[in-house]
Amino acid sequence: MRQHYRRISRLFIFPAVIIITLLSQTQPVHAQTFESVGPWGGFTYGLVKDNAGNIYTGCTNFSGFFKSTDAGLSWKEINTGIGRNSSFAMAAIGDTIYGASTTRGVLRTVDGGNSWTVVSSGITPQSSGSIFVYDLYADAGGNLYAGTSGKGIFYLPSGASEWQDIGDSMLAAKTIYSVTKDSSGRLYAGANNDGIYVSTDNGAIWTRRITGITAVSTNPSPRDLVSRGDTVWTGLAPNGVWKTIDGGANWTADTLNTLGRRTVNGLYIDDAGTLFACVGTSTTYPEGGVFYKISGDSVWTPLNLGLEKKTTYSALNIAPSTYLISGNTFGLARTTDLASLTVSNTGLGGLKVNSVHLAPDSSLLAGLDAGLGIYRSTDAAANWTLDTAGVGLRTVYGFANTSGATGSTVYAAMGSVGVYRSTDNGALWTAANTGISARTVYAVLASADIVIIGCASSSTLPTLYRSTDGGTSWTAAILNDGFTPGSVWSLAKDTSGAIYAGMTSSSSIARGLLKSTDGGLSWTSSNDAMAVLDNAIYALAHNPVGNKFYCAPNVSSMYTSTNGGATFLPDSSGLNGYTVNAMLVPVNADAAAQGTVLAGTLGYGGLFKQSLSDSVWQPAGLQGYSIAISAEKGADLFVSTTSNGIYKVSAQFLSAPVITGAAGKVPAAFSLAQNYPNPFNPSTTIRYELALASDVKLKVFDILGREVATLVNAKQAAGNYAAQFNASRLSSGVYFYQLKAGGLIAIRKMMLVK
Repeated sequence: MRQHYRRISRLFIFPAVIIITLLSQTQPVHAQTFESVGPWGGFTYGLVKDNAGNIYTGCTNFSGFFKSTDAGLSWKEINTGIGRNSSFAMAAIGDTIYGASTTRGVLRTVDGGNSWTVVSSGITPQSSGSIFVYDLYADAGGNLYAGTSGKGIFYLPSGASEWQDIGDSMLAAKTIYSVTKDSSGRLYAGANNDGIYVSTDNGAIWTRRITGITAVSTNPSPRDLVSRGDTVWTGLAPNGVWKTIDGGANWTADTLNTLGRRTVNGLYIDDAGTLFACVGTSTTYPEGGVFYKISGDSVWTPLNLGLEKKTTYSALNIAPSTYLISGNTFGLARTTDLASLTVSNTGLGGLKVNSVHLAPDSSLLAGLDAGLGIYRSTDAAANWTLDTAGVGLRTVYGFANTSGATGSTVYAAMGSVGVYRSTDNGALWTAANTGISARTVYAVLASADIVIIGCASSSTLPTLYRSTDGGTSWTAAILNDGFTPGSVWSLAKDTSGAIYAGMTSSSSIARGLLKSTDGGLSWTSSNDAMAVLDNAIYALAHNPVGNKFYCAPNVSSMYTSTNGGATFLPDSSGLNGYTVNAMLVPVNADAAAQGTVLAGTLGYGGLFKQSLSDSVWQPAGLQGYSIAISAEKGADLFVSTTSNGIYKVSAQFLSAPVITGAAGKVPAAFSLAQNYPNPFNPSTTIRYELALASDVKLKVFDILGREVATLVNAKQAAGNYAAQFNASRLSSGVYFYQLKAGGLIAIRKMMLVK
């Protein structure tokens, strides 16, 4: 199909010499696709829809924003150019979508999430410089209101670009969870632990109005506010729903029947007047789910079948008789009959996965954070099931397999409950924690029938244990240096059989590196071998090709040893200051990539790789994500992230040039996003989208129009792409990057600050 337009969006004035410069040819590159494969779910809050019926939601846990074009049946991440954000609220004004962020304030998209703009000018930041917005409310006139954390309430008039502080002295230092306006124009603000404030002059003067509510609390915490006409409802924590019909002068309880005094996190009222209350769970009220009541009725009806014991946050009518519910862990659910709910989160990658692991039968195990348990897939991540048999919902930090005389067993390192084991590849778990049942285990390493575990630090208990009977009993390790070690976060073994333990950093306990040459029975400090003696060790790995041992401290660096840890040398070139959190040496890489090492970083640095022939680490994909750990299954690699689930990629990407593509639906249009971070030093990510297969050129120019880098020069399929630009050899200043594809051109400006 031929393109009949030439689109240059949000361009900056660009030196004319660039347009007539002949673009140099470079070696073609081939993008490798990272495919989001679940487990699906997340902590979702706000829900809005645009004029076309597309639905948008925001997640916490720095998972960002997602969009559905099929009435909530499936979801796609839409975080191009903005990195990872946590969001508690969203608002829609026609086809303009606003998302609240806990760090950058308010974000706006006018093209369905293909690109975002920060619109926070005028909002007072926190002392950290972050702008934390809890709530967004759009009135019928297109005006926008923002409730913030500790900074009161702000107002963005329709068509304006600068926010106005309308909190006056009464609200200026308060946290505002919710905002609404009634049909008479009265503005309501719900202040955390301070009740409800009302203004009749758009925020010039505020009056505290909690008469009636004082019967249950003198410092109520309104979690949400909604209005219909001049009737306004508020959801309290933990005192149910209240309403006013006189501008807040008097409030009456609206909690008849089963709603009681539950914590109400969110309220929603549809066009027919049906009111929904999204509730939390507690010991007194464990049911969770949603309650609703039809207009004119006084009875609340529970709706939690399918979401038993789940906390919910918001509701949205997306089609006749169809509603979408957001909430904790499950992410999103749908109901078409107001009788039952069905989880509807395909594509919603919003969970923190601490570890992804290959069980003895090659099924995949995903260990989740925040007490969300273990997920299992027997079909290469096409489908996942939550396997809680024998173990329940726990925080899982890692896995290891044994295949010795006691058979094939997989072990799971758990938070606060020690170690669990499974002899059927994760279907059923049993405790293997005699003597360590109350310990948090961060790391587990198995070798034949020997299992080594590393625990959280304790002033009275060891942190390294060894089992030779399949976890039936554990023996505390002998420390030859006589000190009490810190928390053990990482374990690794080299080809000689030596085992290494990386410890946390503290001023009062030992840290750094330990080594054992007798199967984990006794350990000796290896701190003398490294210059980073007083830092936590986050990740360890051994590369059998070249006998190279990797040690990653929490000081944004890497050290390697080729003599069994006797000496370590710095090996951080190219990591760009990111802290390495996990490492993998793939064994099924093609011949060209044998010995390549993968490093997953924190701080949203993504994956890096180092080949045998290159001492410099190269970005290898998923830049903008923080990586937890990786696993290998046949010709595929599975990479877990700290906010967006697991990604799958062919191991062939190890030998491919560094240009990454993200799977998903074909973009609707050609677009070039603002680089992130910006300003940057020395590396940044440039993301773009192609609606059609095209010959693509992505180049960087200095302020005088001189070409300084060619990032892409290849034919690429329609899809989403990200290219890395490392400016370590360039001086500070303004640079331009230009994308040419299919006859279209887009140019953006970026700033390098050293």
